[in-house]
Amino acid sequence: MRYTENSRPEPTERLVFSLRELYSSFGYKRYRMSKFEEYDFYSRNKEFLVSDQIITFTDTNGRLMALKPDVTLSIIKNSPENSGISKLFYDENVYRVTRSSGTFREIKQVGLECIGNTDPYCLSEVMYLASQTLERVSSKNALTLSHLGILGKFAASVGGDEYTTARLLECASSKNTHDIDSVCASAGIPACKANAFKELISLSGDPEQVVKQIANIEGAPDVEKEIGELMSSIGIFKDSPIRGKIVIDFSVASDMNYYNGIVFKGYVDGVPDSVLSGGCYDALMRKLGKRSGAVGFALYLDKLERLFGEDDEYDSDVMLVYENGSDPALIRKAAEDLNSKGLTVFCTSSAATDRKCRYVCEFKDGKVKGTDGIS
Repeated sequence: MRYTENSRPEPTERLVFSLRELYSSFGYKRYRMSKFEEYDFYSRNKEFLVSDQIITFTDTNGRLMALKPDVTLSIIKNSPENSGISKLFYDENVYRVTRSSGTFREIKQVGLECIGNTDPYCLSEVMYLASQTLERVSSKNALTLSHLGILGKFAASVGGDEYTTARLLECASSKNTHDIDSVCASAGIPACKANAFKELISLSGDPEQVVKQIANIEGAPDVEKEIGELMSSIGIFKDSPIRGKIVIDFSVASDMNYYNGIVFKGYVDGVPDSVLSGGCYDALMRKLGKRSGAVGFALYLDKLERLFGEDDEYDSDVMLVYENGSDPALIRKAAEDLNSKGLTVFCTSSAATDRKCRYVCEFKDGKVKGTDGIS
């Protein structure tokens, strides 16, 4: 019971509990994995990892092992080939270098995967759960979508070989038109050939408006099929209050050696970088010898530390100070009443000076006093 705990759960812990309930309610089964994999497995797929630095050690049998830096790769490796669908979620610790500290850290990563005979609904459901995940982090959020098929066709229309196309796609994330001109120059392509591509990656906003703008781009390739897929995927948000938080942004790009089709990133107010990333990764499945389809996402909890820092100032919401001799059952009921309002409660017979609480209330004569201002 929350009011008897010695310490308040960390914000990330409360978030993880909430997400477990969310994913389970949609039929996703929790996946548990080993802490270790052979290093060679990760070294062959470093481009897919957030960081290519990996903690390794030699096992007693002489094999070079790694502390897992990622969960998705392991799930794919161990997923059976079947004609059905596997819906899995995870909250696992991974070990990698963080951008903020530049050192190795143990990081809690939460996410889900839908693997197997995936269809358009599977994609829409994963996107919906991604948006619901962001909602549980902060009501001020946005889920930004892109389609690698559209980006790929526009990049290919510039001309040049596959290497040139890949370099142009790398420029999409930064929206750096100068770099695009440099790529064209090095490939002997007139800069004007990239005008349509430049215009595409500058687009960002409401899906319907962006689709209209694509249709007006001069020299645009035929992407009607891909636009249909993109708009179909967000149909699940129809009549949902979250619909206004869905944005198309063609600077959202991912490695086409691993991802294909629709990709997305999630943002919350107060964090400058994306906190969630996902999409369709059939290409990664093929790279690992699997024939199935796959779509999923991961939430990077280490990026939320800055957002949750303010919550860590308090050990509990309410300190409930009761008189000596008070009826334990009445104290319990008072604490439970506060719990029902979503508040954590620390009960004590004297004000605890080492305890930081948002509110201090008295339990006297069988009643709670000092609750003014508690919502």
